[in-house]
Amino acid sequence: MARTTINSLGVPAGTIVAADLTYPLTTFSSTGIDDNADATAITIDSSEKVGIGTASPSTVVDIEGTWVNNQGLLAINATSGDLSGLSLQHSGTGNGYLWWNNSTSKVDLYSGGKLGLYSNGTERIHITTGGNIGIGTVSPSTVVDIEGTWVNNQGLLAI
Repeated sequence: MARTTINSLGVPAGTIVAADLTYPLTTFSSTGIDDNADATAITIDSSEKVGIGTASPSTVVDIEGTWVNNQGLLAINATSGDLSGLSLQHSGTGNGYLWWNNSTSKVDLYSGGKLGLYSNGTERIHITTGGNIGIGTVSPSTVVDIEGTWVNNQGLLAI
């Protein structure tokens, strides 16, 4: 018979035999980490998705909450060295991808592809893997390719 010896945390020293335990430890289950408040702070679901601020994570790591003092939902701060940042790497042949988006504007960056800046749901600036910059086009044919509508003899570019 296995025995557990308890001799700290205010429990009297002695030996407890498994048969003496009455709490049903075998029925314990948990899907989250409680912060001693009235809600679960971190959830890990059965498919190993982690939710912070949500009980139903939709991606591998899902962080939900309220924007705080221009700090966003996730803050990455280096305490030493010259740089602070986020590293996105793919162990296979795929590309890294950084993307943020609201209903009308977004920025996306592909490590093996292009950089795109969007507003009002439309890509406005496009930088190709070859370094060409397109304004008003996603297929720039020169180093800087500006496309659009000529307005009242002002042209497409005002300097």
